This record gives sequence, structure tokens and C-alpha cells, in this order.
Amino acid sequence: MKRLAPALLIGFFLATGLCWTGWADVTGMFTFDLSLTPQTNSQESVPFFFDLQSNLQVHITISGMIFGMDLGFGITGLEFTIVSIGTNLGALTIKDEFVFAPPFGCSAPGWLGVVAGLSDDGDGGIAGQCPGSFVSPIGSSDGLTNDGAIGFVKKRVDLQLDIAGISLGVLALFEDVDFPDIHGALSEALIGLPDGGDHEHDHFLPADLYFVGAHDGVVDNQTPSFGFGAILSVSGQTVSGITVTGATGLCADDEVNNRIKKRKFLGEVNKGCVSETGPLFAFEVERLHIEGVQIGGVRLSTWLEFRPLVPVSGALELGFSLAGLAEIEALFESDNVLTFVIDTITLSLTSSNFSLVLEDLNADLQIDRTTAQLTLTLNPNQNPAGFVSTTVGEMGFGILSQELELTVTRAGLTIALATLFLQDGSGLAWDSTSFTLSAQLNILTFSADIAFDTGGLQSGTLSVSVSF
Repeated sequence: MKRLAPALLIGFFLATGLCWTGWADVTGMFTFDLSLTPQTNSQESVPFFFDLQSNLQVHITISGMIFGMDLGFGITGLEFTIVSIGTNLGALTIKDEFVFAPPFGCSAPGWLGVVAGLSDDGDGGIAGQCPGSFVSPIGSSDGLTNDGAIGFVKKRVDLQLDIAGISLGVLALFEDVDFPDIHGALSEALIGLPDGGDHEHDHFLPADLYFVGAHDGVVDNQTPSFGFGAILSVSGQTVSGITVTGATGLCADDEVNNRIKKRKFLGEVNKGCVSETGPLFAFEVERLHIEGVQIGGVRLSTWLEFRPLVPVSGALELGFSLAGLAEIEALFESDNVLTFVIDTITLSLTSSNFSLVLEDLNADLQIDRTTAQLTLTLNPNQNPAGFVSTTVGEMGFGILSQELELTVTRAGLTIALATLFLQDGSGLAWDSTSFTLSAQLNILTFSADIAFDTGGLQSGTLSVSVSF
């Protein structure tokens, strides 16, 4: 049945599209990716690990109804299927998603003599790859599941209602809280490892109200266990221009990213609400954000966050314009606003081509970290090029890093170069360099990325996409 469900949904969409050919507007994109990683970079000619990925996204619009399909394929076969239905009913917008995927994990072959860790492109490894592309379907050899077969993972219903300047939102989630996330990390307190392990929907530590292990005492056991959560939101603006936004999480957190391979979703159900001893429908988080308050020439924004059994956290942001030449902002954050103690202070100055950020990480009125960024357009009148320099310094260490970026665009062709220097104890030393080439030719987009570090070539990626 698990294998049959996605096929039936795909068949339904194809049949619908054929029946309504005369009235349907079909758009989409097909993308093909090839990634190469050397098995070793100790010599010139070496074998490569490679991974082939293809993605087809199709949207069919029929009488105001939008039917969507997102299919991902790789060397291991079908990696995910996302089917969606959306429409507008006056002021009400509805989007319904069904997500199917097989469970994946990281497992480098033992003969390599290396440990498979997760890639990280700045968003917790959203690329969905382990170093060397050591991603394998869980269950293909462990006998615990049906050979990594694709199955139902989650259903998401997003409702947005706009009435008289007030926006009301409901995100309802029904998902497998035992489905593995190769990007996540379980808390150290649960498994005793500093780097954590596979991610389950573990929003709280054992000392807190809902304990992720309370369900069955087994972490990442691959037995589907479905839970329900909802995120309620409301946003509006006063006559004076003040914007007030509130969000409430019931057995779900809207700031947690939940992922399958190659895709991420904002919002995740708390596994603690699925346990035999836990609540069926419980408050998890409440956020209140107020922005746009003007007092003289000073802008003021604030937010508060409430969670069970933890102090109320919050922040206050002040900003003003310096004679129209620069914008100055001050951010004061507290982990417990009821104690009236400030934990961190951040000051920033931003002009048209320069920004400076000063961070006081423990609110002792001493600058702990400084980030300066210079943005320039070289030769602006003829053959312009973009240049960005980012410098990070820390008290007691001096300059920690220096990154230089150069971007040149000519007739639809873009070439970008990024080089990073890091502190090695005796000064700045070269750490890595990456090259990016991209071209737009009508409906065809081509891109190539190559990355080097002190060990040599790290990876290369080729991508071709066609829009229709």
C-alpha cells in the first residue's frame, strides 16, 4: 500500500491533466544535477564518487484550482513525491500537501576508513548529502524496514484568511514523528554523544514537560508513529502603522525545520504529544512581535516568546537614521525578561556600501565580536563587477576570518569567485576557494560549482534546468 499510494496520486494528476487539456495552464521546471567528489585528493588522477539527481516540478491550473507535483529521483530511485492542491476562495487561501519519501541515513562504507558526517551549506545541510554522497535508504540492509520503500510521511494544510487588514493563519500538520532527519541532531542529554545523532521530533530535554523518548523508549526505531500539531497565527496593522503579529504552537513549533532528503518544511510536530503518557494536544510556544512603533525619530520593535517550564525570553530593537547617511540599530536580548537582565547586545551601522556589526555576547559592555562588510561596484560605467569583503574579528584573537567575493555578469553569464582566509594562530591563512559559473539562455539555466580547500578539490557540481 505504501508503494501504491504515491503512484495512485500521480496517476490521478496525470489523468486530470489529460481530461482538462483544453482548459489547463501547465507550468513547471525540470532540473538535472551531477555532483562529483574525489575519493582522495592526494594526487592528480583519482576515482570520483558521483551522484545524479533529477527533479520535476509541475503545476496545473484548472478553473482557479492549482494542482502541483514535485518528484525527486536519484541513484537510489524515487526519493520523494510531494503532491499539492491549492486555491483561492475570496479572502481565503488554501494549500494542501501530501509528502511521500523513503527514510535515508548516512553510512560511509567501512573500507573507506572515514566517518560519514553531514554536509552543511549554511542551513544545516539542506543539500541532503553526506561527504562523498554516502546517503543510503535505511532498511536496505538492516532488515528493520521494507527495503527503504517510499511511504507516507506527512500532510500539511495551510489556511490563510485576510479580512479588513487582519491576516489569520492555520497550519495543520499530521506527520510521522519517527521519520529520520539526516540533518538533525538529537540532544546530548538523550544519547550521551556531543555531536548528537539522528533527529527525531525532540523539542524538549528529558527534564522538560514532554520527553521524546517517552513514546517507546527507542530512538529512531523506524516504526511509523503519526502525530498532529497546529500553528495558529494572527497579524494586523493599526491606523498609526504599528504591526502586531502573534503565533501559537499547539504540539508543534513553527521555528523548527523538518526535512526529507532535498526538501525542508517549516514547522514540526512535537513527538512528546504522541507518547502514551504525554498530552494529546498541548501548548508548546507563544510568540508576540510588535514593530513599527515611532517615538520621535526612533523606531522601536519588540518580541516575546513563551514556552512551557522555561523563562520568558524577549528582545527590544531600537533604530534611527543618522542624517540620512546611515541606519543605526541596537538590539537587546534577554533569556529571562522577568529578571530585567540583558544577555546580549548587538549594535549595527549600515550605509549604502558598508555595514558594521558590534556584538556584546554577555552584556558586560565590552565588544566580543565585530563584523565589517564592504560592498563595492568596480568600474561601474563599463564592464561593472561586484566586490564584497567581509571581516570578522573577536576579542583576544584578532581577525578570525576574511572573505572576499567577486561577481562579474556579462550578457546573461555570471562568474563568481569566493575566497576565505581563517586565523591559524599565527595569522590569516588561506582556507578555501569556490568558483561558480551560471548562464541563463531563455528557458534554459546552466550552473557549475567547484570548491577547493587546503586538502585540494572538495567537490564539483553541474546543474541544468529547463522551465516550461
